[in-house]
Amino acid sequence: MHIDFSALSPPTMRRKPLFAANGVVATSQSLATQAGLSAFKQGGNAVDAALAAAITLTVVEPTRLLKKSSPSSSAK
Repeated sequence: MHIDFSALSPPTMRRKPLFAANGVVATSQSLATQAGLSAFKQGGNAVDAALAAAITLTVVEPTRLLKKSSPSSSAK
């Protein structure tokens, strides 16, 4: 199977797609992708792979913490 990605310029697409015979896992973090692929390799289905990837993302992907506003600062 050959897919032409020539229309996508390098700045638009920094990662290369990975295709497998029996499934696909795509995340913003390579460790999460590996976790999803591992679920497939161990005999899991797409839901297992999605859960493994999502759970891993909660650990490896940075998140922005929202600061709690104090009642005194909002009253000013």
